[in-house]
Amino acid sequence: MTKSADRWIALSAGRGYQLRVPSHVSGPAPVVLLLHGTGGTAAWAAEESRFGPFADRHGFIAVYPQALPPDPNSPPRFLANPPAWNAGTVIPGHRPDDHAYFEELFATLQDHAPVDLDHVYVTGFSNGAAMCFELAGHFAARIAAIAPVAGYCRAKVTPSRLVPTLYIIGADDPMTPPLGGTVTSPWTGETLQRPPAFDELDRWAGLIGCRVPREFISEANGIRTDRYAGPVEFLAMTVEGLGHHWPGGRGQLKRKLAGLPSDRLDANTAVWEFFRRHRLGESYSAAAT
Repeated sequence: MTKSADRWIALSAGRGYQLRVPSHVSGPAPVVLLLHGTGGTAAWAAEESRFGPFADRHGFIAVYPQALPPDPNSPPRFLANPPAWNAGTVIPGHRPDDHAYFEELFATLQDHAPVDLDHVYVTGFSNGAAMCFELAGHFAARIAAIAPVAGYCRAKVTPSRLVPTLYIIGADDPMTPPLGGTVTSPWTGETLQRPPAFDELDRWAGLIGCRVPREFISEANGIRTDRYAGPVEFLAMTVEGLGHHWPGGRGQLKRKLAGLPSDRLDANTAVWEFFRRHRLGESYSAAAT
């Protein structure tokens, strides 16, 4: 069997994305976009999450978009030249045209991979999670479901269709504190008073027609699951002991900045199992209503 490999797809304006099509996939297949956080890269997201081998096993196409750094003519660096999505970024004055970038990405993806357009999904970490909400607001007709991990919802646009949502966060996340708190930005040194992450989830619930407050569903093995009941599935999972890391990932961010990683939850599995329940054009009728 031919081994799967990542390749770089170039777009206009010097931008592009990393693509992985499982070697055994020939017909239309689901697609999952995984967005890195501030200071990260497409390659870093692929390595941190171990998403490529997981995609191979489950037969879906993995796409790793690449954000622009403040100086696009210099190599990206986590602190000195951090790539960031235009979704509440903490990098002063950094406002790239990400809508145009994703418009081109979605429009050309079929040219490079056998895409099942009813099963296109978006997940992301930190600033990439914030971009998940942004994309759901502007590209709802193309995205079957989203799964933001450890980020804030900055979106203010009501989606044109109700987008199923799974949200995952660590109970001990120092960068996106679930209950709010003081955060020092590693990029500006500024001390910020961050709101509770769940307050912004409440606002997202309103945008997709779900009810507030959320309802407790279950807690097992240090993983709590809550639900925003409504016409579309919206779940929130909180992982005990997890800092600002991709759950079950390599935990590459420094502990001083991000706290402790954890294998208590495998985010790849949780996200994929959620995505598999949803497709474009569905009529939601699960017990979560």
